[in-house]
Amino acid sequence: MPDRGLSLHDVKAIELLALCESVTADGILSDDEVRQVLRWISDNQKVDLPEIQGLVQLGRKIVADRKVSSDERNQLLRALHSIVNDAVETRASANVSGAPQYVEDES
Repeated sequence: MPDRGLSLHDVKAIELLALCESVTADGILSDDEVRQVLRWISDNQKVDLPEIQGLVQLGRKIVADRKVSSDERNQLLRALHSIVNDAVETRASANVSGAPQYVEDES
């Protein structure tokens, strides 16, 4: 894979966002999707991203009794939606503040 100047932090943030977007697309977390998210959280728990640290705490709570209650599933879904929404808001504000300004030629 060619180096595009992305740090591990950037790569993990992109991975997390892609995961969140894919598993929340239909608004329902299946058992397989919960396992997929929990596995990703476990594999990446040492990455220094606030979003991951919040998910690590929630993941530990979910796996503590080895069952996923409907309340825990809903908490996880809300947390994943929140990550997606925050990313959308960040992109939108970056596009507004960093968008090139075009001026019509009045000649």
